Amino acid sequence: SLLKEKFFQHCFLLFVLLRYTKGHTSGLVCFGFNNATVENLLKDSAYKVQIRHRSTHARNPLWSGWSDVTVPAGEVIVFIEIICFHKSPNFAVFVSFAVQPMPHAAAASGVNYSLTDTQSSHGCHCQKNRYPIITPQNTHTTYVSFSAVNISVIAKNAAGYSPRAIVQVPAELAADLKSRPNCCLSANVVTHLYYKYFLCKENYKSVSVTEIKDYVRYLYFEHRCDDGKPQTVKMCIFYEKEGDRKLRDHQKPQDLISFSETHTSVNLSWKAIPLVDQQGFLTHYAVCDFLKVFPHLISSECVNISASLMKYRLENLAPGMKYNISLVGVTRVGKGPEATVTINTLPEKPVNGRCNPSCKYSTV
Repeated sequence: SLLKEKFFQHCFLLFVLLRYTKGHTSGLVCFGFNNATVENLLKDSAYKVQIRHRSTHARNPLWSGWSDVTVPAGEVIVFIEIICFHKSPNFAVFVSFAVQPMPHAAAASGVNYSLTDTQSSHGCHCQKNRYPIITPQNTHTTYVSFSAVNISVIAKNAAGYSPRAIVQVPAELAADLKSRPNCCLSANVVTHLYYKYFLCKENYKSVSVTEIKDYVRYLYFEHRCDDGKPQTVKMCIFYEKEGDRKLRDHQKPQDLISFSETHTSVNLSWKAIPLVDQQGFLTHYAVCDFLKVFPHLISSECVNISASLMKYRLENLAPGMKYNISLVGVTRVGKGPEATVTINTLPEKPVNGRCNPSCKYSTV
């Protein structure tokens, strides 16, 4: 101790003495400015730190008392991970999640978490001035509406801020979600949110009322507040305007194939028109068969089938004939582009050496 005091007498300006301890381990550092670097500390360890000082100008300088004990952060939080979350749909969505506990050195001086969500930051919140939420807990529960929301978390300790971690909560869709051509805004709701719907990417992108486009499929949500919690009171699928552009091939039923041909029937299967390519509410499919014996069209028949079907058995065909089959999606404003396939029914065997009347047609 005496040796250290003699060493300090050769310091200049303002003597500042820093003392740090960890269990039974301690050390002293002398410095003459407003910062100091302490080296050779143990990794992933927290230290208690105190400082005191004395003047270099006084004739008989005295040391001040030791400052209060502080526990500085041993490291900046470079990464946080949301390890789990779950949601419980009711009238609102109950979202609970947890953050991976901090390393001891980063958490030694305390960690606070700042939480925000995209619904509240966009004005769709039921409790004014409640965001961001600051909490020392690494678990949190919040209520959001049925529409999609991103919840972001930032951790802060004495050394700085962590990067942002995000929980992406997709829209909670009702099992009996309806397609409503006249899905209109209500005048007395707290907020109106529109969401553009990309089923193929399972992505929900919010758009404003002024960004709504014709011939594009949207999800509409209507939210109110109930006892300080958001409540979704209405949701539906809608188009601002339905249209029919017949020149876009990807808007037709996909991968139409035929199989299991018989003398008088054939099975058809296809993939539905992707939702992002539909320009209106699909009311039904139209299946048509065309029997053509060059150069004349002998017959054509069409049948309307449910828009939910992706398989159909076409019957009452003539044996040994070549048919052109077309499948088209139909909306309220008309038909879309056709998907086509050519099939051949099996020929009918002659009975007692005589042909069936259908044999008189040539399929040349």
